[in-house]
Amino acid sequence: MCKKYIKNFVYLIVLLLLNIPAFALNEHLGVLCYHNVIDESVPNKHQQYFPQTISAQTLITHFNWLRNNGYKPVSLQQIMDARNGRQPLPKKAVLLTFDDGYESFYKVIYPLLKAYNYPAVYAIVTDWINTPSNRKISYGSQKLNRSEFVTWRQLREMQASGLVEMASHTNDLHHGIKANPAGSSLPAVIAPAYRNGKYETSTEYKNKLRKDFQQSYDLLKKNVGVAPRAMIWPYGHFTATSVNIAKDVGFDVHMSLIDTKTNVPGNAHLGRLLLDSETSITTIENYLKNKNTDLTIQRSLRIKLDDIYDPNPVKQNKNLDQLIERIHRQGISRVYIQAFSDANHDGIADSLYFPNKYLPVRADLFSRVAWIIQARLGLEPYAWLPISVFDLTNIDQHKMEMVKSVYQDLSLYTKFKGILLSDEKTVDDDESLLKISNEIEKIISPYTLWGNELFKTVGMISAPLNLSAQNKLQFSQRLTRFAERYDFVTVAASPYGHNSDFTGSQAKNWVKNVVKSTTPYIAKDKLAFELQTTDERTGQKVSTNELVDWMKVLQEESKVYNFGYYPDNFQLDQPELKKIRPHFSINRNIGLK
Repeated sequence: MCKKYIKNFVYLIVLLLLNIPAFALNEHLGVLCYHNVIDESVPNKHQQYFPQTISAQTLITHFNWLRNNGYKPVSLQQIMDARNGRQPLPKKAVLLTFDDGYESFYKVIYPLLKAYNYPAVYAIVTDWINTPSNRKISYGSQKLNRSEFVTWRQLREMQASGLVEMASHTNDLHHGIKANPAGSSLPAVIAPAYRNGKYETSTEYKNKLRKDFQQSYDLLKKNVGVAPRAMIWPYGHFTATSVNIAKDVGFDVHMSLIDTKTNVPGNAHLGRLLLDSETSITTIENYLKNKNTDLTIQRSLRIKLDDIYDPNPVKQNKNLDQLIERIHRQGISRVYIQAFSDANHDGIADSLYFPNKYLPVRADLFSRVAWIIQARLGLEPYAWLPISVFDLTNIDQHKMEMVKSVYQDLSLYTKFKGILLSDEKTVDDDESLLKISNEIEKIISPYTLWGNELFKTVGMISAPLNLSAQNKLQFSQRLTRFAERYDFVTVAASPYGHNSDFTGSQAKNWVKNVVKSTTPYIAKDKLAFELQTTDERTGQKVSTNELVDWMKVLQEESKVYNFGYYPDNFQLDQPELKKIRPHFSINRNIGLK
């Protein structure tokens, strides 16, 4: 019997023994996130357009669609009751949330909620509401009049109505902070600040969060008369550390903008679908019905920060601009970013590309590059920092603490969506390395983006050149271990290794056979292949035409769609982008120069 069903069965038995009515285990809760709503029918009135602003008519259309399709807006109290086993939620339950505290909520949204008798949660940045009427409010790069936001009196009135529950949107963390020497602006909740040439320590970062959350909690309780129960993260970003601190302060529920699926009502974390003027009814319907239309095909690159680094900042910036432009034009989904430097090519990291307590920092580059890839390009940045780059010979407690500290600093001072912990050089049978790998996942989890909910670990394994029966057996055993150990497995397919004597046609057949030797042991949604672009025997580049042939083998003959290649030379256009893109890109709409 599947573990999931055993777990659910035991859960039901416990509830029956305790005589507690449970919410349906297959029940799901959709949460919609709105911001500003304007009434365009009012003549000659100044309208403030914030990000995600929609019209009142659009909101009415959404409300009517929900009602006509049987959806039942519920309150946070109903969700808490379901979570605590008191009363199940109605079928097609949906929670309406509104962020930021704009005046339009009181003037436009609140009357509509009353007309439809729809409950809602309203996320308040308490420092904005606490601002005196004669002062401006800092809103991103703008300075807004205090009158653009609601007042404490209005909040008390709406809370007393029983329809609206106030939530915290933090006290004063709804903004970006300088998070590295390059000036990258990251959400204040998830990143230690970089000021006066140094970073906040982990203790200072935690104290900042605790002080802010407590201030927001106290201000809402004092001025609205009811203690808040929900923390709604600015920009939807959080870490496990921020969640734990919010829970300590008194927030039982927290909400993000993760919209890959609807929510189980019993979870403390509720993801939400962010809506704006471009959001269609079809998008809302697909979300509420758990029809995830996001493209799941993975195309990836590994990039070396060694290729970007230059002691001349002007040259380094030029290199970075070239790389980002090339990644954008490639139309890929995931980028593995080298977090270490091995200047003498001995396989051991000499320095790192992020601040840490033990090894030299060649340049504080990783955070900057990872955030550009995520925030500007909308891709998944992964840290490329395998355990094998550390000198673990004669490992002792000191070395163990050093390695764990380095990984913790990586997760504290940079933000990424996954990590390549094992590569083709890692001896996966070494129990000490396995132990470190397991501990590293725990060490980095407090500071990873969105906790561990979407975070992925990756293991890379090299396919053997000689696919004899014995080698294939050993390869399959390693694949099975990797599939159990990591969330995702990448197979390095390198037909032109140092000991290879393959010709072109033999290399192509070898790629076919590697796929056949791999797919029976790992589900395709957990598997990718990395194709070789440099002939290790000669140091020459594999021709773009041959690389395209291998890609065709994967897609057309083997129906394998997750793959990448390594290395990529962005300065010399190797492989040739115009030739490779039709077979590699998952975004056909990006034009080529």
